[in-house]
Amino acid sequence: MADQTAGSLMSLARDYHQSGRVLDAERLYDQIVEGDPGNAEAWFYRGILFLQTGRKRKAIESLEKADGAQPGHPDILSSLGGIYADQGEYDASIAVLRRAIEAAPQDANSYARLGMTLLETRRFDEAVTIYKRLNDLAPEAAGGWFNLGRVYEGQKRYEDAIEAYREALARKPHFGEAYAGIAAALLDLDRPAEAIDACEQCLQRLPGETAAIAYKAVALDALGDREAVAELVDLEQFLRVGRIEPPAGFDSVDAFNAALIDHIENHPSLSFDLEATSCHNGATSDNLLAEPKGPVAHLETLLIRAFDGYLRGIDPATAHPFLQNAPQDWRLEMWATVLDRQGHQSSHIHPTSWLSGVYYVQVPEVVSDGDSGHSGWIEFGHPPDHFPAPKRPGLRYEKPEPGMFLLFPSYVYHRTVPFDSATRRISIAFDFEPVPAG
Repeated sequence: MADQTAGSLMSLARDYHQSGRVLDAERLYDQIVEGDPGNAEAWFYRGILFLQTGRKRKAIESLEKADGAQPGHPDILSSLGGIYADQGEYDASIAVLRRAIEAAPQDANSYARLGMTLLETRRFDEAVTIYKRLNDLAPEAAGGWFNLGRVYEGQKRYEDAIEAYREALARKPHFGEAYAGIAAALLDLDRPAEAIDACEQCLQRLPGETAAIAYKAVALDALGDREAVAELVDLEQFLRVGRIEPPAGFDSVDAFNAALIDHIENHPSLSFDLEATSCHNGATSDNLLAEPKGPVAHLETLLIRAFDGYLRGIDPATAHPFLQNAPQDWRLEMWATVLDRQGHQSSHIHPTSWLSGVYYVQVPEVVSDGDSGHSGWIEFGHPPDHFPAPKRPGLRYEKPEPGMFLLFPSYVYHRTVPFDSATRRISIAFDFEPVPAG
């Protein structure tokens, strides 16, 4: 090995990387950059490896080294800008992505990443310019038109948003999120009957599309058809409440939760008050199923078992659109939410998922049965404030308890109620996301 050239070492490291031998690849990348600190390629792929294994801070450090060794390389800058955005370092992301565009003015990927960062940070005027340029560079790509629609929605240019979503559908006819975007814009225009028509068009092509069901429920609520809303949302049938038993190796649920708290609060991806999330006065993590999973591995097993039970409990004769889209193949995503005093999550759905849920790890004492304001509880059924107000809102509250989990359809709007306590409210949210066939 010692007499191999840097080029052959790099080739071997890339082979290890691509075949999933992560530790071997990391060892070789380390060896290369130690012997040649100016090797931009090794720093770059080392950064990508760290990104793929959930070590984003180390990924940033490696990509910054790559940029130092080869300033202005668009692949390096585009990747670095994307990770900065993931970490909430939005100004750094925008600056780096603008450098990437200067280095490669025809690189659509850098425009797409910059547009997304501007969209997520609500810098809509700049985002319009970027997405228009992206659509000039890649006019047949539906994603650019879809995100331009989202930007127009942020500017309250709802008719322009509808037109952009239609451009996306012209390029990708089964683009469920674009149909849902049209319905959302119509709701923002207070045209719920037309929004229902848009949702129905979507559901005819894509039965069970999460966002279409959500927006149809909002539109029905705006029209005052509470009976139809109750039939569509149907939490009485589809919400499940469960409690875990202590996993092997733990004497109690409390001991298990203590291990989860330690794992979550020390997780390298835990980031506070990111602009692009529904979380306020709190922190969220990346996917907790990236290695090392620690005690989360036990929870993963328990939740998969609960999901299997949920599927077995479905009556195949039920014609509800939610059940028509039960996934044959799925993947599980899990992430932590840590809320401080007055922390809360605004009303949201999980549009890419089929079944969502939450496991409660730590709950402040102020979260109690006797609180008429439901401080710290989870609330189901109220849409975001920018949609038409429900004429007959039907809300449901569930009081969280340590060791308890909830399963519910991903189309149901939910939020957490703010609470006043120095004790953190810690939970693990999860999604069972359909995996497309093939």
